[in-house]
Amino acid sequence: MSNSLGPRVQAYNFVYPNITGLQLAYVSSSKITVSAGTTRDSLNNYDITLDAALTLDLTQSGVINGLDTGTVSGPNLYHVFVINDSTLAQDPAVLASLSDDAPTLPSNYDVFKRIGSIYYISSSLAPFFQVGNSFERSMVYTSPVSVLSSGASTSATAVDLTDCVPAWSTEVRVRCSLTPATAADAVYLATDTTTPSIAAVQGDVATKATVGEVMIPCNSVGAIYYHVTSSSDAVTIFVSGYRDSL
Repeated sequence: MSNSLGPRVQAYNFVYPNITGLQLAYVSSSKITVSAGTTRDSLNNYDITLDAALTLDLTQSGVINGLDTGTVSGPNLYHVFVINDSTLAQDPAVLASLSDDAPTLPSNYDVFKRIGSIYYISSSLAPFFQVGNSFERSMVYTSPVSVLSSGASTSATAVDLTDCVPAWSTEVRVRCSLTPATAADAVYLATDTTTPSIAAVQGDVATKATVGEVMIPCNSVGAIYYHVTSSSDAVTIFVSGYRDSL
């Protein structure tokens, strides 16, 4: 393929990780857009550049700018990739996959880079906005995602985040709604069972809900841990967003 400036050739940029632009934006229950931008591929061998924004449609499967394989379903976390052909015979495109590191690439495409992840609930995408213009970005859910309802464990208990937070995330923003049995009861959160818990929310008035948000470091296990002061307490936990490492 060529243009008025002559044949296209692969440009090399040995700064890694490097990503500019390529921001995700919510459009509808099954579509997002990816802005123009540039990134190195996942193996740091090639630059991948979108000269203009593209629309990703999850109702399309097995084609570029759609789902890599299968039919979209939820609750699932879909990972968004920019893809290219290392010979530059094909135009760059975008792709969604359940895999966070090994998407099924369309024919003639052989390089890729994950540029974010999106949460598909039961029948539609969770509305979101992505913030940042480098390899560390923040994903914010317009409506926080419930991950625990009426929790009452008094010992460290895992809360599964894998449906709405990618393994690459470094921090998760958690919203807690605590209904304490006694004023000053609290809900405590921790990254895992070996790290100290922090009092995320402390009750103000007995039997009246108190709401608060905190950022909690997270790791690849896809969970955080919680406990409450009393088994008569009740806490509902939501994910408001997370910090992603691309």
